[in-house]
Amino acid sequence: MKMKNIIYVAVLIFLTACGTSANKLSLLSPGMSKESVVDTLGMPESVSAQGGNEVFIYTLSNSWNSPLWNEKYFVYFSNGKVVRYGK
Repeated sequence: MKMKNIIYVAVLIFLTACGTSANKLSLLSPGMSKESVVDTLGMPESVSAQGGNEVFIYTLSNSWNSPLWNEKYFVYFSNGKVVRYGK
């Protein structure tokens, strides 16, 4: 019984980790604050500036089982709020 619970927790943790994939971009929306984006996607891999906007850069997976499908995604902010996001 104890081993079954351990396996259940391990699977749950694994599935939760998969939730950090590119699918989480659907939770973003224009007007979100930087703090909300970090709460949703985690800390960005890097931050840059482009055309007066601050840009958070993330490498996210499009596949739950293969890191080969990782792609760069960008979240653009103006005045601390999301103005656009995507590849």
